[in-house]
Amino acid sequence: MSWSNIIGHVQYAAPISIDQGKMGYTSDWAIFEAAEEKLKAKFEGNIVDLGSKYTPQVLSDVFYPVPGG
Repeated sequence: MSWSNIIGHVQYAAPISIDQGKMGYTSDWAIFEAAEEKLKAKFEGNIVDLGSKYTPQVLSDVFYPVPGG
């Protein structure tokens, strides 16, 4: 990795923990400080590009499997 690919640095990283809460999820998170000068001009927000593999209805069914959920 070249230094030009670095966009910030980690401020805090919580230890990974498993079996959290009633659903037994994994907790894995961190806080990082972004280098504003490298991101500000092109940052579009939080975007996930799934391409055209899934239809909007399929994605809705995956994210909201329970009717009215």
